[in-house]
Amino acid sequence: MKIHHIQLSASYDIYASHILKNPKWNAQKNKKVFGHCARLHGHQYRAIVTVAGKINSESGMLINGYDLDALVKKHILEYLDHHHLNEADPFFKTHLPTAEWIAVFIFKKLKNKLPKNCKLTKVRVYETPNLYVDYPN
Repeated sequence: MKIHHIQLSASYDIYASHILKNPKWNAQKNKKVFGHCARLHGHQYRAIVTVAGKINSESGMLINGYDLDALVKKHILEYLDHHHLNEADPFFKTHLPTAEWIAVFIFKKLKNKLPKNCKLTKVRVYETPNLYVDYPN
């Protein structure tokens, strides 16, 4: 039987706080650009990680869901979940912890951690139920 390519997506909740402040701007400009986000506040983010590849003919899976969960827990959730994002990782010392940069962070952290038959194709981060970003787009 022909081996099929498939995509698999898994969803993870990340509870975290952050402050959006550009240190090069004064308080008035930060408030104008970021609004209430210029103050300490929290979100229940949802990250959706999508991988693609060939179905393993022996296991019938692209990747075992438990294995993907373990990778995400070790490389993402341990750093972000229930943390203050501005201090969670050196990455956020040079990148404001917006949903956009959180998606990039997750992608870069996971990209080379997956089994050889899996390719990370997309990370989607929901900041609210109605607002999300995709990386890469």
